[in-house]
Amino acid sequence: EIKDNFVPKTEKSALEKFAEEHQNTPDAVVAGVSEDKKLEEEHLNLSMMNELLETLGKEAIASLFNDYYSFADKIIDTLMAEKETKNAEALVDRSHELKGMAANFGFGSISKVAGEIESLSKKGDVDATLPLIDQLPVLNEASQKAAKNWLSRT
Repeated sequence: EIKDNFVPKTEKSALEKFAEEHQNTPDAVVAGVSEDKKLEEEHLNLSMMNELLETLGKEAIASLFNDYYSFADKIIDTLMAEKETKNAEALVDRSHELKGMAANFGFGSISKVAGEIESLSKKGDVDATLPLIDQLPVLNEASQKAAKNWLSRT
């Protein structure tokens, strides 16, 4: 008979760990948590956010995130307005600002799209930025929701 302590242990996958943690949780709750985690993985740089949390603490992060939300909303409103003027220089400046700010706080999906807008604007391909700019409000809302969900569980 082979005892368990002689069998090599392997790391459990994140899915296996999640299933174990939630085996006695109602399915609807698990589905909601799964969706929250999926949203977070899609929109956030969780390793960066965890480092910020570890360094600054939850209260400071919550305050910084609220400031980020306000600034991101304003920059996105400005970018939406700049679609009409097609001012490449203004698009470069605002998208660069949003890209850096979002990256610094771990808002990966916003940072990526803002970087694409910046790159295209620098090349003078403003028309190619228009559908990307249209994505920003939805990405911003999803990113903020994901961050709030993540912060509520920390």
